[in-house]
Amino acid sequence: LGLQRSSSQQPASSAFQSLQRKLNLLSLHRSTSESATEFIGTLGLTLLFEPEDVRADFIFVHGLRGGSRKTWSFSADPAHFWPKEWLPGDPDFKNVRIHTFGYHSNWGESKGNDFNVHDFGQNLIEEIHTSPTIGRSDDVPLVLIGHSMGGLVIKKAVILCRENPAYKTIGERIHSLYFLATPHRGSDLAKALNNILKITFKDTKAYVTNLEKSSEAQQVISDSFRHYYSGIHIHSFLESIPTNLGYGFALVVDRSSATLGYMEERVQYLNADHRSICKYESPLDPNFQTIRNRLAATINDITRTAAQGMQQIHRKNMRQLSSYLNIPDVPVDDLTALEEQKLEGSCEWLTRKESYQDWQYNHASPKYFWLRGKPAVGKSIASSHVVQQLEGTQCSYFFFKHNDPLKSSLAVFLRSMAYQMANTNRSVRQQLVGLQQDDPFLEMENARNIWRKVFGVVFKAQYHQPHYWVIDALDECKAAENHDFGGLFGFLAKIDHVVPVKLFITSRFTTELERLIAPLHPVTEQVTPEDTTQDIRAYVETYLDSLPGENKEEQTDLAESIIAKSSGCFLWAVVVIHQLKEVMFFEETEDVLQQVPQEMEGLYMRSLQVLSTKPKYKLLMLAILNWTICSMRALTTFEMKDALKLDINQTMFKDLRKAIPSMTGHLVSVDRHSRVQIIHQTATTFLTDPNLGSEIRVKKSEGNANLAKACLRYLCGEEMQMQKRRRSSAAIFRDRTNALSDYACSYFSEHLLRATSTDDELFKLLTIFLRTNILTWIEIIARKKRMDFLTRAAKHLKAYLDRRAKIVAPLGDRYD
Repeated sequence: LGLQRSSSQQPASSAFQSLQRKLNLLSLHRSTSESATEFIGTLGLTLLFEPEDVRADFIFVHGLRGGSRKTWSFSADPAHFWPKEWLPGDPDFKNVRIHTFGYHSNWGESKGNDFNVHDFGQNLIEEIHTSPTIGRSDDVPLVLIGHSMGGLVIKKAVILCRENPAYKTIGERIHSLYFLATPHRGSDLAKALNNILKITFKDTKAYVTNLEKSSEAQQVISDSFRHYYSGIHIHSFLESIPTNLGYGFALVVDRSSATLGYMEERVQYLNADHRSICKYESPLDPNFQTIRNRLAATINDITRTAAQGMQQIHRKNMRQLSSYLNIPDVPVDDLTALEEQKLEGSCEWLTRKESYQDWQYNHASPKYFWLRGKPAVGKSIASSHVVQQLEGTQCSYFFFKHNDPLKSSLAVFLRSMAYQMANTNRSVRQQLVGLQQDDPFLEMENARNIWRKVFGVVFKAQYHQPHYWVIDALDECKAAENHDFGGLFGFLAKIDHVVPVKLFITSRFTTELERLIAPLHPVTEQVTPEDTTQDIRAYVETYLDSLPGENKEEQTDLAESIIAKSSGCFLWAVVVIHQLKEVMFFEETEDVLQQVPQEMEGLYMRSLQVLSTKPKYKLLMLAILNWTICSMRALTTFEMKDALKLDINQTMFKDLRKAIPSMTGHLVSVDRHSRVQIIHQTATTFLTDPNLGSEIRVKKSEGNANLAKACLRYLCGEEMQMQKRRRSSAAIFRDRTNALSDYACSYFSEHLLRATSTDDELFKLLTIFLRTNILTWIEIIARKKRMDFLTRAAKHLKAYLDRRAKIVAPLGDRYD
């Protein structure tokens, strides 16, 4: 109860002085080097510690004649102020924001003070409500710790929160209450103290009267609290050692008063008297350990519960943002496919470079790291290695692919990076959810609009650590093809230096890229044959036993020849290994090895020569290449099977995962997700070259016409027909069995736009579709909630018909 007279008090009666001397042991002795005010502590809410990631708030509330610092300190030594000096350094409290609350409770002051427990509780709630830290953290749980009368103050605060709608949010945040020797039913010493005050000051203190046994205030608080504590964890700690009162020893707050008697209440004795129950000589003090461990358990419970709730909110927010940003495909599948190709220990030549380590670990180093290299030297594998190296940090990544319309789009890249940043940074996520609510419509294909709107709020978020971007194959972005890279680098240049975003970029060397990236002052490294040779050696040795040769020595010699001839071209080594596994004669081995990689033309030409030896499969091979190169996204093997049936009316019964690479001379691969993809962007360039003297050449306008016809055959087919019997479009949407159905509905107009205008069969199929199943298609697209497909299809149809009208008169035979 803190029965000690203030030094500012006027001389009192001899009776008071005698009793005061007997009760002096109940309060701390101040340090002679520090003023009384400093040691007692500040009034109101005081922030002691604030971590970067706040998961809970502690508020320590002192009791009668205590102080926001004095009550929680064993001595005047600042090191004994355990809420400030001990808890922040404890790993279990690294995410706890810590406050104290001080109020006028010095009964020894002669000046009048009519405040009572209600006033102190009201003041505490107002301080929390208006606090620039706690008041703005609506989802952070509160833990209130009260000593003696401070426990009554926090009880009153709970009551006020539940009774006043203005404090509802604060009340919902209160997770736990800690009562340290709190007189829930009053104390006999309070009545004695009030008698002394009457003798000394001819007056009493309202808050001391509140502490008397069976006082009206005590009864009101107890009765009200019983109705409002539901959902709050209650911890009561009891004094077990009588306090030396000078004239004898007694428990200031006995067990009957220190407990609430609730079933949910957790009660524990401490080996302490009323004064030492809340102040400890060292962190090893058993009493401190008991309090500390119970507080840590509370934090564990908060963290576990919050984690579950935050995971639900996180998933909900990410679903919202996926729809808002129209994320077609998170690049984790690309990363996984590259990681599967990567051997343990490969690409370490990059991350061991001093320049790279300085870029990653030195926050004062340049924002940009540019890794340049020739095609097919393993830059994408290196990018996946960097992503692995950055594990544990906030990292977003994107793998550009020239032959994929979605993965070569600057707008898709920006939306994907924003989505990934939101996934790892809570502040970014909150900013974007707020943007969605304020501005629900986003121009999906307008990169400048996305940068201005989306990243305008992304870079306003809080960053407590660097965020890394890994951008692979930047030269395969459509912006490079359209010579519009200036827009992207204009965006990058606008990233404020105070925003801790660092970028790792890979690309082929081009004079345009060098000109644009130079003003950003990047760290620049060139991939050399010496860098990748070790990785190539590790890859070749992995397949040593499968190489042709009569014995180990011949296989080893062949492996050395592959490594020497690779000239640092990783992709060449990969394809050669696959081809060598299929050769049957020694002479074939020599033919394969003669194809030295000079920009890969020799390698690809060798594949075409192999394919030319299988003329009966020419139509099938060309169809697979057409679908792989011209499709708007990578098809799965299931989609490819149905696509080939619709395109060339051939049904493959073999396992396409194995058949497709072999059938295409390993120019096409199938990843672990069964997606069919061209082996490298350079293969697309080679196969679509107008000067390529081969029957197996992909002509994009004709290829797109074939894809458009295949899609329209499905859209005009039986599966899309509206039956005469009553059948909803929902059933049609649900019962579709053709694996290509989703692709055909989504992208037929894209191929129509890119197709030759002279194909009469294509025009006839389009006419039939528009006269039969167009309404079914519209309903399916509407159920997919992709109305942008409708508007885009309308534009594509108009463009196609305008071109068609210039070649063929719009008047002619009726197509029935």
